[in-house]
Amino acid sequence: MVLRRKMKKCPRISPYDAFDEFTFHSMRKHSCWEECRECLTSDFKNTKNKDFVCTGKPKRINRIINFIEELLNLKQRYRSNVYPVDSPKYTPTYNDPIPTLSYISPSQFWTANPIRLEFLTALIKGLDGYSGKSYFKAIMGIEYFMDVPRATAMFLTGHTLPPKSPELIGWTDIFLDVVCPKRVYSTEETDRVDFQAGLEKLNQMLRKPSTKKECRFFRRNNPTTRLTLAQKNQLRLWIQHEEHRKIPKSHIKKPSPFSQPC
Repeated sequence: MVLRRKMKKCPRISPYDAFDEFTFHSMRKHSCWEECRECLTSDFKNTKNKDFVCTGKPKRINRIINFIEELLNLKQRYRSNVYPVDSPKYTPTYNDPIPTLSYISPSQFWTANPIRLEFLTALIKGLDGYSGKSYFKAIMGIEYFMDVPRATAMFLTGHTLPPKSPELIGWTDIFLDVVCPKRVYSTEETDRVDFQAGLEKLNQMLRKPSTKKECRFFRRNNPTTRLTLAQKNQLRLWIQHEEHRKIPKSHIKKPSPFSQPC
């Protein structure tokens, strides 16, 4: 991950329309500022240029992307670039301040697959405003990842080869119906069978790179992430906590008082 000092000029993007909230803007000709990441993904389908601009300080975004690319153990040539955007500080009419903009040029690792880009944009938006030191712990508090902790943990542990043409858009929507959290602790046999089938499908959707072509992004032919044993245990406990927390109360069957012995 390289933070470029040279200011980036984006003639197609109007900085005056940027919101105070965290927003994205693709490089497509007729695109506009969007708060929804799914709109950004739709723009990516219609253009070969996967670069985008977002509101946020370049140094902070650079640290976030550098963290995830170091964790995934990517080669230096497959690191992304972040540029500060050359834009006026105030609007010409009302003298309102314009949010700081960052130009992000994702590496080929992220642009090779739309689900990887989903993960990257969710990470950047989810950690916006985070001022702590442990990005790894902060990931477990991001709303997009809390709904699908198993898929997120698998990605962080090296299963970074998702399908190239997902049926749905959005990191949460893609994996939410694969492994339903309420089926984990269910007493129903059919639900347990469905959960096991969901695990098998999830293992097929998120695979570890194995061939030489699939491993070209990583420093090792057998890509392994830089997770410590303690961090892996944190992910395991996080999965158990989130899946248990999301069981609806109506789904937990309480024993009937009439079935108790006198």
